[in-house]
Amino acid sequence: MKSEMKAEQFCGVNLFTYEDYEQIVDDGIYFRNVQFCLDSMKKYDGMDVYRKIDGTFEIYGDNGKTDVWAGYVIDIDEIAEKIS
Repeated sequence: MKSEMKAEQFCGVNLFTYEDYEQIVDDGIYFRNVQFCLDSMKKYDGMDVYRKIDGTFEIYGDNGKTDVWAGYVIDIDEIAEKIS
């Protein structure tokens, strides 16, 4: 049975859905196999996301071995537009 997808949000905007996550000590949360809700980020669908407490956001491909995008959540165009 497939588990229900959950959504991760920032300022009321759905960032992505995910099936599984792991808390990394007190530093952040590592989400596996995400599906982005934001058009500009859909190219990263199926990858993993590490969302840190300090606001940084890292996307990993190749089963977590390759860092393909890093920045702050507010660096994403749709988020920047929403909060400006």
